[in-house]
Amino acid sequence: MSVKKHRYAATASTVYFSYFMMGIGMSLLAQFKPQFASLWHSSISGVLSVVSAVGIGGSSPS
Repeated sequence: MSVKKHRYAATASTVYFSYFMMGIGMSLLAQFKPQFASLWHSSISGVLSVVSAVGIGGSSPS
C-alpha cells in the first residue's frame, strides 16, 4: 500500500477565505439592520431572517 501525500493548502485557503467573506457580510448585516429593513421594505425580523438564512447556508426560498 502506498500512501499519497495530499496537498490541501489551496482548498483550505479557499474555505477560510469564504468564511472570512461571510463573516464580513454578517457583520455588515448585523450593524445596519434598520437601514437594510427600510431598503428592503421589511421589518427588523425580516433582516434577521436573512442573517439566519446566510448563517445556515440558505440563499433563497424556493
